[in-house]
Parts: sequence; structure tokens; C-alpha cells
Amino acid sequence: MGKPKGRKGQSGGFREMKASSPSLANIATVEGFLEKIQNYVESCEFVLAEKFANRAVERFPTDVSILEAAAQCYTETGHIQKARAHYHKAIAASPLKGWRKYLGLAQLCEGKDALVQYTKGIEVMEREIAEKQNAEKLEKAADTEMTTEQVNSTLTNLGGGETSASSTFSTTVKNDPPSSRDLSNAYLAISELYTTDLCDEAEAEEACKYVIEKAMLSDPKNPEAFQQMANLHLIKGDKNAARQCLRGGLSLWYKDGYDRPLAATEPHHVEGSSSTSQQVDGEEGSNIPPLSFQIDTAKALIECDEFELAKRMFADFTGQNPTDPELWYLSGLAHFLHGQEWYPQARSDFKRAKKFSVTPHGVCYEIIAQCDEHLSTIAATLPVDESDSEDEQDMTTSAVKKEGNAVEVSQSAVPENGDDAGSDWETDEEQQDIDMS
Repeated sequence: MGKPKGRKGQSGGFREMKASSPSLANIATVEGFLEKIQNYVESCEFVLAEKFANRAVERFPTDVSILEAAAQCYTETGHIQKARAHYHKAIAASPLKGWRKYLGLAQLCEGKDALVQYTKGIEVMEREIAEKQNAEKLEKAADTEMTTEQVNSTLTNLGGGETSASSTFSTTVKNDPPSSRDLSNAYLAISELYTTDLCDEAEAEEACKYVIEKAMLSDPKNPEAFQQMANLHLIKGDKNAARQCLRGGLSLWYKDGYDRPLAATEPHHVEGSSSTSQQVDGEEGSNIPPLSFQIDTAKALIECDEFELAKRMFADFTGQNPTDPELWYLSGLAHFLHGQEWYPQARSDFKRAKKFSVTPHGVCYEIIAQCDEHLSTIAATLPVDESDSEDEQDMTTSAVKKEGNAVEVSQSAVPENGDDAGSDWETDEEQQDIDMS
């Protein structure tokens, strides 16, 4: 994970913020340190968050919450070895409670090491979910004035044994019990290992299918589980099975399932915009996946030869994000692969993809090359009329001008002494933050 950039401010903003930040000496409790660390992490001020985490570890070296918070800070700042060390300390301090530290450590590991941590984390998650269910049974029992013998009998049948209602409830709240979606996603993380790091292991395909099925059982409304199963079928070359899985996943977040057009929930590469998707009746908005997932679904539909739905989805995506070259290219690809009768629309989409591939920040030559390849195929089949030729010439001229401007911007960013001034994407303030860190 790359290091997120801090918020921009006035000149010397880092020193001003540092001066106005509370003194470390004034914080005497675990809660106080955790609050400050969380505040700085949420504002992407990871250097300051790490500073408070370092002092918190010095003051409370065996507190699990502090160790986990420090590990997360070290992960964000790229200190992976320190992050792993603090996750291991947190696990040693409380191996049977707290599932997040196992998943956090697993994400910093590879292959079998990651599998071990995910597996241990899932064991903790399943145990904490069971404890939460037991606590809910006790609360329900209290509401119905069940006798102690009836309560203990109920818990014994659930495998929970005799437990104090108050102690169980406080424990589950304190340790942040996982949701069914959390457990499902943990199983899916393992499935990804079997399609990447562990793909050469014996029975990797069977193991991958097994954990995806466990993910579906853990949360039958998790669309990512259906998508993962579809991806597995595509790897095996079974398009029909993949198509069925994609349809099942779409029915969870796409109103009327397979027969209604989709609206994007957020602009491409932008978070936090309002949703325009139509939800399944009775479902919460949180079940609508992010746009990146929706795009992956549409791409998988292309692989399954489901061109009609893919075209409708990309039509909506490009409507929400009219200057994204990748979306225009994928829309063109869906039309191109659907057949020659759709070549005119494909040609139009490919031209737009080329046009928006040239920006002041740079040029996406890969998309341009792919578009040119398909446009050559289309030109050999579909004659180009004069209006199309003029439009294409205008787009090409515009692209050349933009590319020239992009080069000028890039050259103007180079200091006179010839030193590298950093990426064109960085502002002076961002470069100052990098230098100071």
C-alpha cells in the first residue's frame, strides 16, 4: 500500500500543525493515545500518527490496542518490518481475542505465511461470532424471563456452555466482534492466495472453491463471493458457470437483477460521492459495491460473452465519468467483440478513449495502442465516411496539442540545475511534505 499524501495547507503547514498539536506529555491514558492516533490517521497525517504511536508503545508496551494501532501506522508509512513485529507482539499478548491483528499481519505476509495468519484470524472470528450469538440468546432469554436452567440448556445446545450474560456481552463489545461480511471477506482473501501465491500447490483449485463456498455460506449476500467464484470458473474456462455466478451476484445489488441497467455509485477513482444506483428493495445502501468492483463485474461479463449487459453498464459508467479513457476503451471493446453490426459505436468509443488518453499529466500510450489496433480492424471492414474522417482528424489534432502541452508542463517542472523535481503529479506543497518526512 502506498503512502497516502497528507492534507495540503499554508506554507510551513507541517510546522504550524506540529506546533498546534497537543503535547505528548499531556496524554496519560491508552484511550487518549488511541484517539489522537485515529484522528491523524483519518486526516492522512501518518507521520504524526506514527509519532504518537511510538510514544504510546513506550508508555503501554503490552497493550494490544496500542500495539495494533502502531502496526497500522507503520504499515501506512512503509515500515513493514516494524509493522509485522508489532502485530506479532499484539498476537502474543492476546492470542485468543481480537481478529483484526491476524488479518492485518496476513496482508503483510505472502504464500503459506499469509494462509496461516488468515486461518488463525478466521478461527478467532468464528469464535467471537458464536460468543456474540450466545450473548444475544441470553438477552432474548432475559426479555422472555427464561429460567437459569433453560438459558444454560440453550447455550449448551449452541456449544457455548454456561456463561454470564453480562460478562459475555462486555467481552464481545470490547473485542469488536466481526460481522458475517468480515468473515466472508476473510475466506475470500484466502481464495485469492490460491489463485496467486499458492496457485501451484496441490489441490489449489479444490481449496479455492472450498473457501469461496465458505464465504458464500458466511454471508449469502456478499456479491464479492459470487464474483470470486465466477473468476475461478473463468480460470477453468467454464463461461457458462461463470455467467451464472455473475448473475447471482448482480441480483444482490442491482435492482431487478439481470434485467435493469446499472447506475454507477461513484465517479471513477473518486470516493465519497452520492449514490445513484437503484437498490434492491429492502437492502441497505452499503450492499452496493464500489465502482471499481462494478467495473470488474462488467469486464467479467465481457469475458463471458455477455456483451449486451456489459454495454449497458459501461454506457452508464461513461455517463458518470465522461473523461475516463479506460472506461471508453472497455465500452468500445464490448461493442467490438459483440459483432460487426456494433463496429460504428465501437469506433466512436475507441476514438474517445484516445482523445482522453492525453492529459496535462501524461499520455496513456497503452490505451492508444490498443485502440489503434481495433480501429485498424474496423477500418478494414467498415468504410469511413467523410464526417467520421473529419471527426477523427479533429480528435487527433486535439490530442497532439494536448500532448505538446503535457510535454511543456513536464519540462517546466524541471529545475534549471537539471535535478529531478519529482513526479508531475506532485505539487510544491506535497514535495515539501515528502522532503520534511
